[in-house]
Amino acid sequence: MLERIGRHFRANVVGYLALFVALTGTAVAGGVLNKTKVNKIISNRALGLTVANANALGGSPASAFVRGPSETLRQVGTAGNPGFGGCAAGHNWQDPGGVLQNAAFYRDPLGAVHLTGFVECATSATQTTFFILPAGYTPGAYILFPATDTNGTNMNISVDHAGSVIVGNNGLTGGLSQAISLDGISFRCAPSGASGCP
Repeated sequence: MLERIGRHFRANVVGYLALFVALTGTAVAGGVLNKTKVNKIISNRALGLTVANANALGGSPASAFVRGPSETLRQVGTAGNPGFGGCAAGHNWQDPGGVLQNAAFYRDPLGAVHLTGFVECATSATQTTFFILPAGYTPGAYILFPATDTNGTNMNISVDHAGSVIVGNNGLTGGLSQAISLDGISFRCAPSGASGCP
């Protein structure tokens, strides 16, 4: 038995030596630094990080950029919100009603605009603009998003710098059985600092 223990120790002597050095090195380093030195290092580092962060954030603390909770959903076609655009002669894009979420949008405290809900046309659509987002809710450039309708047809929806929410031509089939989803569309508002865009 002793012979077996001796073979094990000889075979692993380098590992035991490394473990011993690692453990005693940590203990020695811990003993050299007293509480005063540790507190001074921590306060200097914290001070440096605070100054660097304030400079990077324009001199404002990080808490100044989170102004509160997200706003409530702004439903398209209701008072004070954008109306639906035309989809065909005599018809506008509309909420599908029923169990599907009405078309809506909101901006979170960090300036991300989120679209949600469904839109549909009661007949074959020939026009592509669902609605136009107000100032402060528009992206800085043209952005393209994948989308699908309730029949599973894939299409694209874009939002341009003027706030027009537009379906690609492959989404112009219309019909009450096909509602197009806006869920998952989000982007940063622009320009920052204008029209309520943080």
